[in-house]
Amino acid sequence: MSRLTHGSLIVLTAVVLGASGAPAGADTAAPPVRLVGQQTAVTQLDLGAAGPGQGDEVVFTGLLFDVQHRPLGRFHGVLVAVDAAGDRSQAQVTLVLPGGQIAVQGEVDFAAPDPVVHAITGGTGRYAGAGGTFAFRHTDQPGVIDISLDVR
Repeated sequence: MSRLTHGSLIVLTAVVLGASGAPAGADTAAPPVRLVGQQTAVTQLDLGAAGPGQGDEVVFTGLLFDVQHRPLGRFHGVLVAVDAAGDRSQAQVTLVLPGGQIAVQGEVDFAAPDPVVHAITGGTGRYAGAGGTFAFRHTDQPGVIDISLDVR
């Protein structure tokens, strides 16, 4: 779980269909939107036996900005270790954006190569009924990831 707790700056590169103001479900794809996420808090919970193990949690939150550093929203989530070594976790993340929220979930396997791909499982407001994929790659800079958000 430690790969997600290094550094405080997360760079998100997102392709959000409908984020440009086009109606949800429109055939017009919005151009890529680049966002910056600033992690503001992270807490690791060592539950059960001391050391990494099934059921341990990482809880995190942060702020989302555009590339000019204007506030856009926030993100928060929880990772729950699903194996005894703590190498795989179930992730649940919420992106809170203008006009609604996007819910994301999936497995993070810290031993697997990038990208990490999760399902978009729903949304609210302008993202109601959202589906699609949320994928991210680690970069060479600690704490920085590139995210592709394909909302359908």
